[in-house]
Amino acid sequence: MGRARRSRSSPRAVRRSRSRERKAKAKKHKKRRRSSSSRTRRRSPSVQELDAAALEEQRRQKELEEKMIEDEVARRYALELQRTLEQRMASSEFQEMVNEKVEEERRRLEEIMLKEVDETKRKILQEIERKEKEKHEKEEAEKELRKQEAEVKEFQKRKELEVQAKLDEERLKELERRQEEKRLKREEEAAKDAQKAAETSRLLNTKGQRQSVGFKLKPSIL
Repeated sequence: MGRARRSRSSPRAVRRSRSRERKAKAKKHKKRRRSSSSRTRRRSPSVQELDAAALEEQRRQKELEEKMIEDEVARRYALELQRTLEQRMASSEFQEMVNEKVEEERRRLEEIMLKEVDETKRKILQEIERKEKEKHEKEEAEKELRKQEAEVKEFQKRKELEVQAKLDEERLKELERRQEEKRLKREEEAAKDAQKAAETSRLLNTKGQRQSVGFKLKPSIL
């Protein structure tokens, strides 16, 4: 019954196929008869051999018809599927469904895009904040370095002033020591001079007294 339905579904194609098969069968049969007669002229085919060849030919014919029927059914199924699809695509329900899908996809893509924009913005702000922090830390480090350099310079200057003051103090002390030595030397020389003058004066006084005593004694002797 299934084969009958398939044959009714494509009678024109089946007729053409059968006509082609008959012609092919006749040609093959002629060729087979010629080749068999040329090979075995002395022996003619038996009834059993002819029946087997006919059965084989019928089997091939049947397979060919089934193949053609299957091809026709597949072609009609594809056409019907295409027609149904076109009708569905032309319907308002399908258009509404497509529009909904497009809108959903648009919203989905827009949401993804907004998330990507927010993520990019967040990364940019983080980068700006990081650079600002690095800049601030660099400025603070440079400020601290300048402060340390200033402190070092001030310390060095203070040390230099202390060294200079110490040198000045030592020079002043040396100068005072020399002046003191000179003063002491002058005082010593003055003391010596005074002592010499006193000694001279004493000697002179002693000599004068002796002379006055001598003058006084002479008249008394007379």
